[in-house]
Amino acid sequence: MKATSGQGEALRLDILALYKSNEGQTQDNNPVHLFFELPLTFLGFRVHYHDLCQGVDGICPIGPYRAIVTWFGNDDLPGAQAYRHWLLRQVESGAKLLIFGSFGAVTEPGCVASASDLEETQAIFAALGARYDREAWQLSRSARLIRLAPDLFGFEKDVLVDGVQGFYPLTKEDPNLEPVVELEAPPGSGRRYVAGFLSPRGAFLAQPFTCQGPRSDNKDSKPQFHFDPVRFLARALGCEEEPHADLAVLFGRRMLFAQIDGDGFASPTDLHPGYVCGSRMRDEILTSTALPFTVSFIQGEVDPAYVGTDRLVELAREIARLPNVEVASHGLGHPMDWEKGDLMLTGLPGYSRLDPEKEIFGSLALLNERILSRERPSKLFLWTGHCNPPEAVLREVRERGLLAINGGNCRVHSDRPSLADLHPPFRHVGREVRVLRRAASDDRFTDPWQGPLDGYRDVLRTFDYGWERYPILPIDLCFPWCSAQNRSSLQALKDVLEWARKQSACPIRVSEYVRIALDFLEVQIAREGKGTWFVRTGGHLRTIRFDGNDRIVDLTKSQGVLGYCRRRGYLYVHLDEGHIHRIRLAPADTQMVFPPFVLESANPIEDWKADASRGSVSFTAWGFGDTDVWLAGLAPRSRYRIHGVEERKVYFADSDSLGRLRVRVPIQGFLSLRLLPSAAVAHPPSYGRLGALMLVVFLLSLYSIALAKRRAKQLQAGEDETWKRRREIRDRWIGRAGSRIRES
Repeated sequence: MKATSGQGEALRLDILALYKSNEGQTQDNNPVHLFFELPLTFLGFRVHYHDLCQGVDGICPIGPYRAIVTWFGNDDLPGAQAYRHWLLRQVESGAKLLIFGSFGAVTEPGCVASASDLEETQAIFAALGARYDREAWQLSRSARLIRLAPDLFGFEKDVLVDGVQGFYPLTKEDPNLEPVVELEAPPGSGRRYVAGFLSPRGAFLAQPFTCQGPRSDNKDSKPQFHFDPVRFLARALGCEEEPHADLAVLFGRRMLFAQIDGDGFASPTDLHPGYVCGSRMRDEILTSTALPFTVSFIQGEVDPAYVGTDRLVELAREIARLPNVEVASHGLGHPMDWEKGDLMLTGLPGYSRLDPEKEIFGSLALLNERILSRERPSKLFLWTGHCNPPEAVLREVRERGLLAINGGNCRVHSDRPSLADLHPPFRHVGREVRVLRRAASDDRFTDPWQGPLDGYRDVLRTFDYGWERYPILPIDLCFPWCSAQNRSSLQALKDVLEWARKQSACPIRVSEYVRIALDFLEVQIAREGKGTWFVRTGGHLRTIRFDGNDRIVDLTKSQGVLGYCRRRGYLYVHLDEGHIHRIRLAPADTQMVFPPFVLESANPIEDWKADASRGSVSFTAWGFGDTDVWLAGLAPRSRYRIHGVEERKVYFADSDSLGRLRVRVPIQGFLSLRLLPSAAVAHPPSYGRLGALMLVVFLLSLYSIALAKRRAKQLQAGEDETWKRRREIRDRWIGRAGSRIRES
């Protein structure tokens, strides 16, 4: 599944997902997008969509594809024969085929399957290594479950083992085919069929074994998986030993970013009508939380040329000048539906219907002219309302070099948690792609502000679920200005921010996450030889992940690599900000001397330079509060001087017995640091708890003895002084008596 490139065997990282509009499916509402795109993204793949009802001639020309993935609900398709012929050619040319649910194209709509229909369907399953039993087509559709692969099933919901309805009469043909679901049909007949399998050419899984549908009494709930989609897809695609571009981790830490939508900036708070939400958010959140924030303004609400005031403009300027604040536009009139064109803000002079030129580019021009300085212009736009801009608008934004994000309401429900609740990071609109936020906004947890007003705390359940099974979801804190309107919602926001501050995370700006996500869509990976991988990025995607890999990175033979760490069985490789990288892996027991490298960091790092001969390191970190950078490959048990280049301050830190050192110094934005070895540090040996207690007792005993000796000396000194005075008095009297005798 590789293509040859100038750097070796290039990995095929593109997946073609097919859907059928005659089943009510759309580009952003089909099972592959809803259930599989997030796991596929976690595995480093990019997904492209095509409606089969439009024929096979208009399929997106990107390729060659790694695999074709389908999930259909029936076997009727207009042009079924043409699709079967095209599909067989793709499989024979090397593309994997993953079929979930129904095959999807046995017959034309309204027709009965003919002998040729079944024969061509059989040929496709035969290419995957399975035999399609045409004679068993008329058998009873009920079956008894015999076997499920224990390492793949029972992920979120157990399979109901009784009364399995609907299956394809498939049997194992290729000895390399691995059955994962086996049935007996009819029950008691002794005839065994395969309802799910993995093979070198792809995979198949029948509908009853995919997931259990959502609750009928909860329109927001999602199906729960019977099988582990990440593990199943990784084995089906044969990518378990390959590197994956990662969209959730940066420098070994979980990505964290926070955005404030422009809604409610000028709304009064419950403290005082003149104390608006923007002021309260500034005073109680932005200036007191050592995290970066991306804030946005609705220009029609702030600018005096529309319905704003000079006071609101000045407040926006004060917020924009805060060092931990990045500014974006949230539109001019805040469209609720970009397809219908209606605006949330009404009564704006000269602007009553959506004009994308004014709404996006005009609002950014006003933002940069009225609020921001020329040194810090903004190119970031946060989509508004339903966040459904058409393809032409997305194309214009991309071609004019702007960044945009929003939409995507990930929310895990307590009564029915599911990986399907976590939306993928992208939404596809025609040939364009929109970057989505990674968690629902505050208003989704408060039933748009109808209550409970402190419901935003429930977002923590989403963050926990998106990390406990697989490290698949970054921390995206999204809330509007009106979260500061009352005490309950503001306290809930403070609790969430306090939780986020305590996480092992790497905070970044929203604009940087958008750049990382767009970089993901262009990354190239190739195998250059055994254990050596070539990676080309745009300089923003900085993490490559290896799953279940017990090897280490040979830093002496790698290029563009700052370091690596291992977390929860994953090997994370930290890339520099360049475009070309080579990762050389080595066995974990390899004995070698490494230059200093980054183990993990809560601060993005640039301009890395390490001098192995001198043991010195220099780099630039970014963040707020205190740095939290762990370095390795240093001299064990040594003291290092840490120089703040701009501030001309010197700090000291000691490496441990493994040569690891934690850089913990104050930071406010960018900070250039240089580490130089100072002197050896005598580290006391470790004795354990009992030994430590004995050492304390021993030291206290020595202290007591020293005090006793000191007291004895003091007493002795006091006695000596008394006798000295007595001798002096005696000598004086004797001297006087002798003088009198001589005189007489």
